[in-house]
Amino acid sequence: MPRCDVDREIDMPRTRSLIQTVSLATGLLVLGTVWVFTATQNVLPKYAANGALVDSVVSEQAGRVGIGAASVEGRLEVKSAGVNSSPIVARNSANTNKLFEIVEGSAGNANLYVYTVSGSQAVAMSAGASSPRVEVKSASTNSSPLIVRNSANANALFEILEGNGGHSNLYLYKLDGTKAVAIASSNDNSYFAGAGNVGIGTTTPTAKLHVAGNVVVDGNIGAKYQDVAEWVEATEPLDAGTVVVVDDNSDNRVTASRRAYDLAVAGVVSPTPGVILGEPGTRKALVAHSGRVRMKADAGYGAIRRGDLLVSSATKGYAMRSTPMNVGGARVHRPGSVLGKALEPLASGRGDILVLLTLQ
Repeated sequence: MPRCDVDREIDMPRTRSLIQTVSLATGLLVLGTVWVFTATQNVLPKYAANGALVDSVVSEQAGRVGIGAASVEGRLEVKSAGVNSSPIVARNSANTNKLFEIVEGSAGNANLYVYTVSGSQAVAMSAGASSPRVEVKSASTNSSPLIVRNSANANALFEILEGNGGHSNLYLYKLDGTKAVAIASSNDNSYFAGAGNVGIGTTTPTAKLHVAGNVVVDGNIGAKYQDVAEWVEATEPLDAGTVVVVDDNSDNRVTASRRAYDLAVAGVVSPTPGVILGEPGTRKALVAHSGRVRMKADAGYGAIRRGDLLVSSATKGYAMRSTPMNVGGARVHRPGSVLGKALEPLASGRGDILVLLTLQ
């Protein structure tokens, strides 16, 4: 026969029960109220309004805590109650304003908000199937709403700064923390960089620097090549170094020279000008008219020495040494025919020589 000699009181919410046990042939006699609770495994219990123990929404599985979640993957997992509800909200110590909040948006998208001391949104991050976005609010003028630092947390790698008048400034830094790129914009400026090209006023730059608009330079412009050329319509495809003259049969067009001392001489075809004027075209050639450029020359009309004046020759597209005329005892070169001065010699035959273009 089982026997238990216990005589004590058990305090439970809303109920004070006296449990006494005596030896009976049938087992245990209980005087008072007995609460029986069947718990769900891994779920923390709680007291209901009537004082009964029931399952809560908090579960614990192998050291992982879940709130409203059927299965828990992380150390803490919280299930949203529905669209536009906040599964996680952090408030300040005064419990007046939100500091941090996660909201389930439309279609189950996740929205994350970080608030300022005054309770206004400082950072808004939304993720959706078609329109993910991140918004960071600047605190004030000359403040940085976004800074990315290196792994040592010593130097900034990337920074966005609100400049004067609300303009945005973007900075890229070197490893030592000095600025490598600084971009400032105003309401009427645009900037785009991609594929190694930089555009100002255009989102499709076709050169290393493409400016869609006027350019004012207060300093110097440095170019590797030393001639100025412009796009001019040509009668035929022309090789680099070809001497050209104004075409007799069409306006604003050039052709390869064919006559000696041609007064219609216009310049030389340049393959890589330092400065290019005009717009390109399929039937156009780059014609240099000043600077230093390589020119086709024919020494069959006389050896070319450094400093000799050059003119067109009877050889198509080639220059030759100018022979001065005797005018009243003075040696004079034909005005209007001179292309420039030879900077390199050519003793015989044909070749390309460097010439200082000085059309006269």
